[in-house]
Amino acid sequence: MTPSRPLVAALLGLLSISPAAAERRVSVLIDTSGSMLRNDAPLYTVQLAKILGDLTEPGDRYQVTRLPPTDSEVDICDAPPTEALRLAMRSGDYAGFKAAIQGFIGRYNGGNKFAGSIHTALQLLTLDPAQQRLLLFIADSGGLSDECEGSLTRELQAFRNSGGMVAAVNIGSSTGGFGGNPAFNFTRAASNSSELIEAVAEVYQRFLGSREAKTGRLSSGSVEVEVGPYVKEAFLVVAVDGEIGAIQPDPSNPSAKNADLNLRGGGQTVGLDGRTRSYRIVRLTHPQGGRWRFQAGSASGGWMLLEESAIAIRPLESVTAGPEALLTFEVYDERTGERIVGGSHPPIQAEVEVDGQRLALRDDGNGGDKTAGDGVLTAVARLPQTGRRTVSAMLKGGDLERRLSLSLDVREPGWKLEPQLPARAEVGDPLLLEVRARSEGGGADKPAYLDARVAGGASVQLRDDGTGGDRTAGDGVYSASWTPPAAGEVAIVVQPPPGVRGEPVERKLEALGKLSFSGAPPAVRLGPVGSGEEAAGKIDLSGAAVQGEVTLTVDTDLDLSNTELLIETDAGWTNLHDNPSVRLRSDGRRQIGLRLAVAACPTACAPEQAHTVTLRAPRADGSVVEIRAPLVVEVVGDPFLKCYWPWIAAAVSTLLGAIVAYGYISPSRFGARDGVQISQEADLSEGFFYPFRAQPGSGVGLYRDARLYLSSDYRLSGRRVNVLAKLRADRGRVKIEPAPGQSLWRETIDGDWEELPPEETQARTGVVYRNHEKTLYFELRTGG
Repeated sequence: MTPSRPLVAALLGLLSISPAAAERRVSVLIDTSGSMLRNDAPLYTVQLAKILGDLTEPGDRYQVTRLPPTDSEVDICDAPPTEALRLAMRSGDYAGFKAAIQGFIGRYNGGNKFAGSIHTALQLLTLDPAQQRLLLFIADSGGLSDECEGSLTRELQAFRNSGGMVAAVNIGSSTGGFGGNPAFNFTRAASNSSELIEAVAEVYQRFLGSREAKTGRLSSGSVEVEVGPYVKEAFLVVAVDGEIGAIQPDPSNPSAKNADLNLRGGGQTVGLDGRTRSYRIVRLTHPQGGRWRFQAGSASGGWMLLEESAIAIRPLESVTAGPEALLTFEVYDERTGERIVGGSHPPIQAEVEVDGQRLALRDDGNGGDKTAGDGVLTAVARLPQTGRRTVSAMLKGGDLERRLSLSLDVREPGWKLEPQLPARAEVGDPLLLEVRARSEGGGADKPAYLDARVAGGASVQLRDDGTGGDRTAGDGVYSASWTPPAAGEVAIVVQPPPGVRGEPVERKLEALGKLSFSGAPPAVRLGPVGSGEEAAGKIDLSGAAVQGEVTLTVDTDLDLSNTELLIETDAGWTNLHDNPSVRLRSDGRRQIGLRLAVAACPTACAPEQAHTVTLRAPRADGSVVEIRAPLVVEVVGDPFLKCYWPWIAAAVSTLLGAIVAYGYISPSRFGARDGVQISQEADLSEGFFYPFRAQPGSGVGLYRDARLYLSSDYRLSGRRVNVLAKLRADRGRVKIEPAPGQSLWRETIDGDWEELPPEETQARTGVVYRNHEKTLYFELRTGG
């Protein structure tokens, strides 16, 4: 039996509990009453609990809560939190949690009272609205117990009203008593195990706002998925019945900041039906959009992909308290921190809630918004009090439906300063510094001047009196003339004078050196040169006038194989195809060295072919000063046979080497942790574990799989002495074959013994084998 599509969808839905900067708290309350034995014999609840644990980060808080073992509680509605009813994930101890969860859930033999378990779950979740919290019920009951339903509903409603999510999946044909309970955000019925897991997945998708998950079936073990743009993390889950092998990425995949191909080591669960079900998870951090391909062995099963969006919003600046306070938020990419304007994502609809006001943010140039479509969202709110606020935000657009908790600083009104500075200026050219001052309080005294402090330089006073470069007196724009003394980035901080309330603002501009050039530089001649030779020359820029320091980017249209054109820079000789830059100073050099280095077998070039070296310097107004130096190059090529005989010899050698190498690469090897437990008794705990790879002769041969021989004297080696059985590696599995004249027996699931056929068959992990005389028992294991 292979996993159903709902099972795979559910497993990926659980991936939405992906890591985030803020702590997440999740508590899963599992009904462990006796009726669950009939409804969940495969122990899908255990498998889901393991996956959830694998997807948490060490900073998250995650626990599974079960029902009390009996219904003998006293004062049941006030039952306190009980440690025995919870299994909490310790920070980073994923293996320990997965090892303990099945024993914690047990065999579904508990009672059917919820009060103590709910109080245990809520103790972890708390009522803190700054945290993302979920309480999920998985049960087959008719809802909360009748005698406690009222009090428990009030407690759950308080949790929901604090921003937590309460969800229930009821096993059966209806949602039972959960469906009509007002404390629940979401309820769903599940009539079978597949629907149970699918419903749990849907809960988690709603919890983190993922509207769509991509699913599919394994095709010969291959997975092909389409990852969209603006994805912070993408999670791929592959689930199968039985053992699952390693997941391998295709070399042609797009890039990602990090790819974890086996998140937390995956896991498996043996159900009460005796069947093993396993899974593996792939996490891609900051993946590029495009088509991704993976290979997941040859097992049949299903896959599902979930993408966590990197689109978020953040406050752009502090807010002034008042009856019509303007809130501004910036849409940005969490991966880069950069603002998102337009792009390939659907239009964003954003809503915030602050001080009990629910406000729709807009980016349409109306209602206080300055510019439509600039990625800055605005709204007007009534905020009479100053201080820091916690703002709840909801983003929607396409498949995005994300809730964020933001912090907003509300300050007293004063003067808001808006610098109107260009991004660039030129050394030696006077620049008019202009800053508009707007009153936020409606009646505050106008500043007499504004103070502009230049990093590493003097202070400049800006005035609004029509003097010193100010255009118009009294128009609210303060101005002063300032000349950049040197090239480089300049930070300018503007602030009101002492005694005037207002926030300082900083703006940065780039001061560029100034370059002018009269006439064209003379041609640079290089050559003739041949294989292994060099030629040198200089670009003569004697006609260049430089003020300050100018950085020029350099490139060329000369592109010959096995030939490098190098230029002399401050960092040394650099290939012109590496986009180098050179600097000219007012008191520095005016000649720049060029060098042509020719390796073996170059492309020939005749001096009649015209080429150019181009130097470019930016100007403050966005234009470019361009200098084009003619380049005359003569390169002499080598004879054909001299150049290509190594390729012919290499091709022959490679073919022979590949034949031999494949003879050692293609054979199957034993797993690094696989081995066999051998005992003289049926109780294998009395025996010893023999790792396959630690035994002599366990390696592969030329076009021969790794194999070992189990002898009747309890030895395991590559020698054929007193052989009872041969064990051979077979593509991640092990084949077993009785030795001629010997018979092997295998224990069945019913406890009977069946004889193995004389030919080679698939060996099963965890199954006990013995010889005919019942003197040697053994079992294949992984990890001892």
